Amino acid sequence: MRPLDVSVLQAQLDFILVDLVKITKPGEGTFDYETGETIPGSPVTVYEGRGALVPEGEETPGVPYPTVPNPTDGAYRLILPVEVENIEPGLDVRITGSRILKYRDPEILERVFKTKTLAPVTSFPVFKILSIEEVK
Repeated sequence: MRPLDVSVLQAQLDFILVDLVKITKPGEGTFDYETGETIPGSPVTVYEGRGALVPEGEETPGVPYPTVPNPTDGAYRLILPVEVENIEPGLDVRITGSRILKYRDPEILERVFKTKTLAPVTSFPVFKILSIEEVK
């Protein structure tokens, strides 16, 4: 039996990763001595690039991802290239653009999601699939 050529799967990423994604974490806050409160810092970008936001359990004709493996327990899945690092629970996720925007909810670019789980380990190191949930 021949080993699987992962490069063939990686070549299909352009077909799967149809969205532009920005993932951020809170920046370090500063203490305001006058008010006694901590002022949140500017968000720090963890990742900005290709990805795909996939509604959990929903199939849309004509879009590339309805049968992506490894479903998660969230309302949405986020598919990222395998080389993306430093993904942890609680990060903010935004969709900043999409090649399939005409199939999307028109407000998708205004929504904010949070990462729920770490990317599962898969047999094929091609992409990461995260469970995420909408927060606003």
